[in-house]
Amino acid sequence: MVRRINALIVDDSPTTRKMVMSALRQTGLAEFNFTEADDGIDALAQYRAGQTQLLFVDMNMPRMNGLDFIRKLHAQHKQCPPAVMITGESSREKLMEALQETGVDAFLLKPVDRDRLRSGLKTLIDSIPETSGPSVVPNGECVPQAMQEMLGKACNLDLTPEPEDRSVRNGSIVLGMASLMGAVQWSVGLGFTRESA
Repeated sequence: MVRRINALIVDDSPTTRKMVMSALRQTGLAEFNFTEADDGIDALAQYRAGQTQLLFVDMNMPRMNGLDFIRKLHAQHKQCPPAVMITGESSREKLMEALQETGVDAFLLKPVDRDRLRSGLKTLIDSIPETSGPSVVPNGECVPQAMQEMLGKACNLDLTPEPEDRSVRNGSIVLGMASLMGAVQWSVGLGFTRESA
């Protein structure tokens, strides 16, 4: 199944934005949905927390450059998606400074090379949590279904809810607690028959 990634492309050159989008599509790493922005100010307006999963940001732009955009984004949001800095800069010192100042995850050097882009992005894209498909359920409604998905896939268990009128016989149920941490934090108690446990 092909991954779906929502990517924000920030560059003052429409030609560069089109080249980056075309190169990303040709990598075959994911099916990309693109949002475009002209500069950092436009990108702040276009950014959707929790929906934007990957950033491609030009380092040098008018009004607000890429470094300032990423700094502002990190100041405004606790969790930010991976950011790839697009640049024609060849100075190692400037690239290292940008990396240390903003914490960008990767650099995309101009001119864009599709093969280099593919090999450089594979690990980054694989690290983005999957948010499409049948295992995604709305927050607040997700605990039983998420637990069924997790235990079904991880442990090859088929879980079915216990009928409400069934009484628990003394010593026949083994109880456990599972806690998951992340953007949504929750805990759930599980009960298994001794045979199943």
